[in-house]
Amino acid sequence: MLPTSRIIHISHNDLDGIAAQFVISRVFYNVSWFNCDYKDIEFTISHAIKQVKMETLAGSPPELFLITDINLTVEIAANLQKQINSLPSPPKLLLLDHHATGADCAKNFDWYHLDVSCCATRLTYQWVKSFVPEELGNYLDRLSALVNVTDLWQAEDARFAKANLIADLMFEKTQMIADMQEHNRNYFFHLIEQCFKRVEEGKSVMQIERDLYQIRLDYLLDAGVTESIVLDEGKTLEGKYHHLILDYITANKLPQVKIEGYRTALFYRWNGTIFQHVSSMYLEKNPHIDIAIRVGTNARLSIRSRNKKIDVGQLSRRYFNGGGHPQAAGGVLDVREIKSVAKAIQLIEQAQK
Repeated sequence: MLPTSRIIHISHNDLDGIAAQFVISRVFYNVSWFNCDYKDIEFTISHAIKQVKMETLAGSPPELFLITDINLTVEIAANLQKQINSLPSPPKLLLLDHHATGADCAKNFDWYHLDVSCCATRLTYQWVKSFVPEELGNYLDRLSALVNVTDLWQAEDARFAKANLIADLMFEKTQMIADMQEHNRNYFFHLIEQCFKRVEEGKSVMQIERDLYQIRLDYLLDAGVTESIVLDEGKTLEGKYHHLILDYITANKLPQVKIEGYRTALFYRWNGTIFQHVSSMYLEKNPHIDIAIRVGTNARLSIRSRNKKIDVGQLSRRYFNGGGHPQAAGGVLDVREIKSVAKAIQLIEQAQK
């Protein structure tokens, strides 16, 4: 395959899964990324298949549908194969995994490559090594060997603590919102690359931990946050990431709804703490927006306004079974769960009738 080959890549959301994608990212640059936990496998496959169908209809079908670090049931694998084969220009199907529970699938499907002797990142490196220059191949060899240490729990290895540190970082909150999937993945790639660089330099676990603050600042600079903000000693690290979020929602327009005619920006599924800070920044930067409202999947609302003429506490009391302060209030919509932005908008509109 060529570096330009179009790939759809699904992988697990732990270090092994994300590092497998990191390996692919160093070899191919035309890739759509998907990550999931085991409970979301079927949903994620369905979402990825839709992407394949869209690209096929547009006349540019992907060449490879790749899955790493995930073992499928025979039923899911059979359904996936059926959907891929039904396409007019089906991409090649390849799964690289090391979980022994996938043995039945490996027996039934020739595209299901199972090897329990090493982690999925290592298997991905072994697959790409014939496509890459020697220097890059050696780098990916060493990186995948480090991931192998933690994923196969090789506690006797001298690199074990360092490998575990990187693995743990994949489960820390990124201080970004869920919609920022590309940023989140690039952030994890950045952590893997920079921590591995320090492992190669011979730094201790303590030294790498000390470097993490600067590593996180460097990502903000790489992502385009203004240097004066990144280097501001009066701002917390979290506060600096709020500027990255603000830049993102400025570029990717938030959905809007009207509340008593007031223009209201909708923050669907946002972390409450992030919403509290970023909504204030957003309203200050966008004076044409009157209200910011956070809607959780549990139907709970947080409502903010900087306009002194608008009492969101009274608005919440009238329509959303809540109340609060004039510029900060809470409420709830009369359902148990909200599964989409469209549904949130519909419910807010209905509550005012």
